[in-house]
Amino acid sequence: MASGEFSLLELETPLSANGPHGNPLTWGALQVDLPARLAWVQGFDPVTGSMCFARIAYDATFDGDKASVTYFFADQAGGFPLSLAKLLPGGRLILAGGTGWKPGVFPAMVDNFKAYSSAWIFCTEPPQKAAVPLWTIAVCILVIGGGILLIILVLRRRRKEQEAAVASESGFSFSTTFYRNFKTVTGKTPQEWKKSIV
Repeated sequence: MASGEFSLLELETPLSANGPHGNPLTWGALQVDLPARLAWVQGFDPVTGSMCFARIAYDATFDGDKASVTYFFADQAGGFPLSLAKLLPGGRLILAGGTGWKPGVFPAMVDNFKAYSSAWIFCTEPPQKAAVPLWTIAVCILVIGGGILLIILVLRRRRKEQEAAVASESGFSFSTTFYRNFKTVTGKTPQEWKKSIV
């Protein structure tokens, strides 16, 4: 439903009012990945210090459907610092620094910013397999094909050298003369004779 320059994003279900521990959640800012058509809303449980992210897939809204919501919860002993996590590529969010959490205190009432020695990365998307670049595949095919061709050429050359050695040891100065005489005597070329005895 359009209203001025804004539009209402209808969700399949409203954002959860309570977290997995049954405590009310405080929802914060919205971050959007426009190309992926995904949005994340960060939530916080002021009782336990748990972090929550609601990932909103709004691609279906372009076809008149409602956006779906998937929740991700994280607990940590002592709670997480209160700060807005920053959206990273691939649906990851990073939290570094923030105000110290106090059990049961509304987040806006805590104002002592702390630089923590830890950073937390929250993954909300399955890890992507790295695609193999097309040029890598082409190079592999060329290398393997070139190797096979080289093996074939080496084996042919070795066979011709062996046949030339046999011709030379038999007293023939040219392999063609040897081949002609061999066929006259055996009725087969040296290759045909070799295949027949193997």
